[in-house]
Amino acid sequence: MGQTLSIFNPDHDLANANGTPSFVSPNSSIEFGLDAAWIPAFINPENVILSPKELPIEYQQIYKSLGINTRNLSFQNISEESITFINPWGWDAALVFKLQKAGIKDFLLPSKDYLANLRVCSHREFSLKTFEYISDNIPANSSFYLETLPTKITTFEEATTFLTENKSIVLKMPWSGSGKGLRWCRGKYSEHDRGWIMNTIHRQGCIMGEKRRKIVRNFAMEFFCDTEISFCGYSLFKTDNGIYQGNLLDSNINIINGLKDNISKNDLESIQKILIDYFKKTLLPIKYHGYFGVDMFLFDDGGKIGFNPCVEINLRTTMGIVARKIYDNFLAPNKRGEMRTIYYKDNSELIAEHSRKTKENPLQIRNGKIESGYFSLCPVYSDTHYLITIDII
Repeated sequence: MGQTLSIFNPDHDLANANGTPSFVSPNSSIEFGLDAAWIPAFINPENVILSPKELPIEYQQIYKSLGINTRNLSFQNISEESITFINPWGWDAALVFKLQKAGIKDFLLPSKDYLANLRVCSHREFSLKTFEYISDNIPANSSFYLETLPTKITTFEEATTFLTENKSIVLKMPWSGSGKGLRWCRGKYSEHDRGWIMNTIHRQGCIMGEKRRKIVRNFAMEFFCDTEISFCGYSLFKTDNGIYQGNLLDSNINIINGLKDNISKNDLESIQKILIDYFKKTLLPIKYHGYFGVDMFLFDDGGKIGFNPCVEINLRTTMGIVARKIYDNFLAPNKRGEMRTIYYKDNSELIAEHSRKTKENPLQIRNGKIESGYFSLCPVYSDTHYLITIDII
């Protein structure tokens, strides 16, 4: 009987930016991928997980009590298994090359044309075109104040003009995500800024410039694409200088209600419909398959609240999808919580903090649902440095 293999490859954005099969992941991405390898179990509970480490006994029991029925498979024995489908965090040429080397047959892997189309749609210019489509199709009765479009910059002179006009800005690499590839600038460029701008334009063709904003709320709309575009729900998340920190675990209704003072439910639904319409025209033709998310934010512009409906598009699984699945499938009714991603340089500090929180706020599961407590979604091993945790209240 065939099995579906789930793969957590958090280096996807970097690999996609590089675009070559020979891309070598930085150690931090490799470490995060190993430490959080089991995270896809909360999205597809029946899938086999690519991980060199088995679940400890206590995690086998917890997963079983939550209805997660999965096991691990390592690269070393991947070709010996009957794999009929592969679900990665995101497809890129480097992952395809690794799987080919491990013995996966080509018919299970995306074509070069698919990867090329995916890479084009992962460029921030695709986000810009999406933003333009939203702007052109907003209903006349919409009540929000729309952010100005990002600016595509192809020379250092254009970058200088953009900074002069906007004073405080953020520059973004065209291929980047999750807070990577950002440059915050104010007043004038340093020599480091100049080098970064010139190198990025040389390697990636351009940069995107945006006015720096005082963000009130970061949130996203999450989707799934197969033969149609399906809306999966909302995610509300926190960042630090653009770098992802964690997600709220809450219902779609509560998230919408938390935003309603600044943007209405009707306006959000209008944006959702416009996005689905656009993605039908752009993602269905390239046969994109999988989850993806559109990041958005509300910002304070001198006391006036503005709305950016398309900060970036992540054509891959997102932590927002993980948060949505955990709330919808694993939390007891009317419970809320927080999901966080944490890095500890000192492994002993991680283990001590994990042990303390486990004792002080033990996990409570009833009828297959989490009632309360602290939980590290992935097993904590003796060499773990990254945690993805939930705290349920």
